[in-house]
Amino acid sequence: MIQQQLNLALVWDRIDIAKKYLLQEKMKESKFFNSLMYTAISTNRVDFIKEFLNHGLALSKFLTYRRLLKLYNDVKNLLFFYDFKKI
Repeated sequence: MIQQQLNLALVWDRIDIAKKYLLQEKMKESKFFNSLMYTAISTNRVDFIKEFLNHGLALSKFLTYRRLLKLYNDVKNLLFFYDFKKI
């Protein structure tokens, strides 16, 4: 339930809702929280990134070489698509 609410808050860019659920849930090393952090970074949700880090998500454990490379490639592709849409 909490995971669904956090995911919706991230998609809707509602940090106020996310904060309420983050107080109930500790940021454990899990695939779910890694997925949330990945989405927050790739969609440029800075407030969410700050909250996740403040609630215990360890950036040094999250940001592996593979994940950094995937983020780089995904964001680069998104930017290309965004620039292409402007034309």
